[in-house]
Amino acid sequence: MQNIETSPSTLTLEEVKEKFENWRANRKGKRTIPDALWSVVKPLTHQYTLTEIVRTLKLNSTQLKNKLGILPRIKKQQKPAPAFVECILPEPISTPTNCTLEFIGKNGTPVKIYGLDPGHLQPFVSLLLGA
Repeated sequence: MQNIETSPSTLTLEEVKEKFENWRANRKGKRTIPDALWSVVKPLTHQYTLTEIVRTLKLNSTQLKNKLGILPRIKKQQKPAPAFVECILPEPISTPTNCTLEFIGKNGTPVKIYGLDPGHLQPFVSLLLGA
């Protein structure tokens, strides 16, 4: 095993790059990066961006974040569609009729509306279709 002497807090990105290049040149086969090298990378995050570190040291950004315990940014979640949409009709429905409106909601739920006056049907459908 190689002896990697380090003073983590005083190394620059270029000095750490040299250590990585030396390790890569002298390792035998595919080996994981030694903990001693990872320990000199962590202090660099106070002086350099993760992108600069990853590019300069030729590291995998996911591996770097996992090794250093950096959590990924959480994407903003989209707000769910409203569960209820209010529809204000031009005139109140005074007497029930035989007109029924049936459709399937976005979430797959069947919806039935009874007692609509035929004159109110067109604005209601326009509202539902977003026209």
